[in-house]
Amino acid sequence: MSIEELKEQAAELKSLVSLQRLVAVKFCESEDEIPDRARRPVANVGFHMALCQGYHQARTTGTTTAFGFEDNFCIPGAAAFGLTEFEFKLAPWHAPDDETAAPIDAELARRLTLLPKDKYKFIVFQPFDRLTMEPDVVMIYGTP
Repeated sequence: MSIEELKEQAAELKSLVSLQRLVAVKFCESEDEIPDRARRPVANVGFHMALCQGYHQARTTGTTTAFGFEDNFCIPGAAAFGLTEFEFKLAPWHAPDDETAAPIDAELARRLTLLPKDKYKFIVFQPFDRLTMEPDVVMIYGTP
């Protein structure tokens, strides 16, 4: 399916179910795969950002943002996208004790195996209405 066909289908889906802007996610093995006009947080903005801020920008402002590990300041987020290793431990910050946190920690650890570590060096977030790449994942936002 061509990029133009993907854009047309996204626009139709958005209008049919009153969605907010769709966001394309691309996992890149090299910097050469990053679209030309993508912004890098450190190089173009001057500071580190969290990956969630990157997809928020794509969704709300229409900015294409590309993240390498060095652009990111959120280690758990980088781990979730396969950019690094991280061992989640919720207690004592987000759970009252180790016993309460253990099943959640185990599930988070399992989910961190969904993307291969060190295969992808960059993650790109691009609004679907400005699509220039074939996405690996489509993020859909709606209002209940």
